[in-house]
Amino acid sequence: MVKVVFLIMSGDQKMNLALRMAAASVANRRFEDLKIIFFGPSQEKLLNLEGQAREDFDYLLKNGAVDKMVKPCPLGRGCTTTWVSR
Repeated sequence: MVKVVFLIMSGDQKMNLALRMAAASVANRRFEDLKIIFFGPSQEKLLNLEGQAREDFDYLLKNGAVDKMVKPCPLGRGCTTTWVSR
């Protein structure tokens, strides 16, 4: 089996597709180990996920696939929300 890392940097529709693909891969046990790292715009989008993307993220988090969530509000962006780990 193969170990896989998803590096999600996009904060647009591509992020939703990556979450869907990762969740399906975990559910179907396509890989021995799958980890996800969020970086850049995807960190901010995490704070506003809705619908299927939110369900996929929750599933991945519950199943230990979310490895890193770098600070979601980069300095200088004026963001006041902070990420709270579950």
